[in-house]
Amino acid sequence: LASFLSSHGHETEIIEADLAGIDVAGVASRLESFDFVGFSLNYSKQYRTARKIVGELTRRDGAGGRKTARKIVAGGHYATSQADFLLSNFPEMNAVVLGEGEQALLELLGAGFQQPGSVAGLAFRDAAGAVCRTKERVGTGDIDSFPFPLRDLNSSREGFTIISSRGCYGSCAFCSVASFSRQSGFSRRWRTRSPENIVEEIVEFQEKLGVDTVSFVDDVFVGPDERSRRRAEKFCDLLKEQGIGLRFSIACKADAVEPVLFEKLAATGLKSVCVGFESGQDKALACFNKKVGADRNAHALDVLRQLDLDGDHGFILFYPEMDYGDFMVNLEFLYQNGLLDSRLLCSRLVILYGTPYCHRELDGVEVEEDGVTISYVFKDSRLERLHAALRAVHAVLEPAERKVANLTYFLHSLDDREDIRALKSAVASMRRATGERLYRLAGRLYRELEHDQGFPAAEYAAGEAKMIQRETGGGADFTRAAAEGRLDGII
Repeated sequence: LASFLSSHGHETEIIEADLAGIDVAGVASRLESFDFVGFSLNYSKQYRTARKIVGELTRRDGAGGRKTARKIVAGGHYATSQADFLLSNFPEMNAVVLGEGEQALLELLGAGFQQPGSVAGLAFRDAAGAVCRTKERVGTGDIDSFPFPLRDLNSSREGFTIISSRGCYGSCAFCSVASFSRQSGFSRRWRTRSPENIVEEIVEFQEKLGVDTVSFVDDVFVGPDERSRRRAEKFCDLLKEQGIGLRFSIACKADAVEPVLFEKLAATGLKSVCVGFESGQDKALACFNKKVGADRNAHALDVLRQLDLDGDHGFILFYPEMDYGDFMVNLEFLYQNGLLDSRLLCSRLVILYGTPYCHRELDGVEVEEDGVTISYVFKDSRLERLHAALRAVHAVLEPAERKVANLTYFLHSLDDREDIRALKSAVASMRRATGERLYRLAGRLYRELEHDQGFPAAEYAAGEAKMIQRETGGGADFTRAAAEGRLDGII
């Protein structure tokens, strides 16, 4: 967005408040000199933060005697799906961009605020205060035409993120990406950049900063169709032809993972893959509209293991339609496939606005919403107690697990050497030991709650988690210390 506006002569500044650790007062202070402020509201929790920032900014404007009215606009997945709510409950908000925002923002910065009805793909309040929507914008599928991001505004010495496509070919029931693409005016849900354009961007930032680590943050980097696979293969070929050394990570769906292509990607520098498996149960996968079965998920995991491709995968163990016995099916899948950690063990589907789930009739499930969040209570109260107990486990183990996950990612990003392989093996062994303990603990909680409503599940779970932490935490510290010491020379 900043790059697009800058290419048309506008002065821009990006404030990544969460990444930079800037509090509400700090953000408001930096915004005081700006006449136009845009908030990216992709998640509902960002709405409340935006309200606090604007409240502080308004207070400062009053104290400083500001005469010129500041224009405030929002965009993103949550803002697009809840535009009417935002404009009805956020009086300082002037407009909401529906879908992708480059062209609409450019038009707003022209004469758009004087004549908002002339800007396609916009929601705003009319003179009487009623919420109005303009005609839908007709989007362009040529995303090669967009300028590269302003990396001088958002630089990193460790690596960069790149978006090589927009949207997703899937239509998962819990995801708002398909709806967002429709609101953006695109007939194709997934639009991709050309391999040549992607490599051109990589070459540009490598020449400027010498960085060779890239995280592709597309919803999906590659799909299951032949055209998509040829695109990924061409990307690999271009890197090799131009002698570009690269370490990169991607995200994809399980149906896109196949041995030949991923072997080529790994040989080119692919180190980590995030796959949205979501479940090891066909019933749940059908509820999620994943259009794959548990067998396909298991196959994808086998391929990734054979190629030594690590990843922080997506999984939803608890979901609204589940029955009590469904828990054990997914627990067994996580355990058998070496994925079990405390984060996935308490993973619960979040119903987002703009998704099919927010319109779904959930028989026997109590649902409440307030325009910002949607909450639900399982029809079987044992599931609520089981989930609460497993959250208590995660609260204890999460800090150590995050450090081990970061170490694992770091080790996978390095060249394949004997000492690196030994460290990776040590970390993998420790993770398996922790997974074994979690498997036994979760099974015990399930069995106790199945018949005993008085069982103190949360208290018992927290106590057991502390024991796991004591018994495996030392191993984590030892492994990390060994890694830091032995990797000094290699780095």
